[in-house]
Amino acid sequence: EARAIGERVDGAEIIRPAKKQQFLEALRTCAYVHLSAHGNDSPNPDSSYLAFSQQSEEVDSSALLYLRELYLHPVQSELITLTACETALGQHRAGEGNISIARGLAYSGARSFITALWKIQTQGASKIIPAFYENLFEYKMPKDVALAESKRQYLRAGKAVYPDDWAGLILIGSTQAVVINSSFVLPRIQLFALLALVSGVFYVWLNLWRKRQKQSRDGVAVENG
Repeated sequence: EARAIGERVDGAEIIRPAKKQQFLEALRTCAYVHLSAHGNDSPNPDSSYLAFSQQSEEVDSSALLYLRELYLHPVQSELITLTACETALGQHRAGEGNISIARGLAYSGARSFITALWKIQTQGASKIIPAFYENLFEYKMPKDVALAESKRQYLRAGKAVYPDDWAGLILIGSTQAVVINSSFVLPRIQLFALLALVSGVFYVWLNLWRKRQKQSRDGVAVENG
């Protein structure tokens, strides 16, 4: 999966094996972060985690990233992709929704993320996600369109019949396409603010003018009477 992404996306940095601290640092400093790992949804939301090792003897606090830890780490990323099982699942609480790994990322500041509703099939993710990145970065599609199109490409290739292979990967959050030059965003926002101000002044002036005209007409009517 990592190799296929690297082949389709220029400048992609591949780190193998992934480490917990590297991932946390990437969330703080990188706009786009992809993690291919194991996820576990626990009945106790605080115990849900991402695992950075499949070696049972190595699984300790340094290899597991618990949901409760995500709340303590600010996230600056525009998009985080987790091809990890059940990262969109969690205990449902009234007024809060699912207390999941995905929710932890949203709480910490992630603007959007791709996550899994169930135990995602590797054969599907390894084809869909590289195509998603190509659609996103090369063809400048919005994130939701890029993901949907990558799924359609996968199905057209005859790779799968059952939704288990492809439907579990979902996008949550901002669907905005990749912004190549963010310097154009601020002037556009300022222009909209200026137009709103001018419109507001004109609206106030128009109301005052109409009020004066009405008062003038009423005065003429009284004098004539």
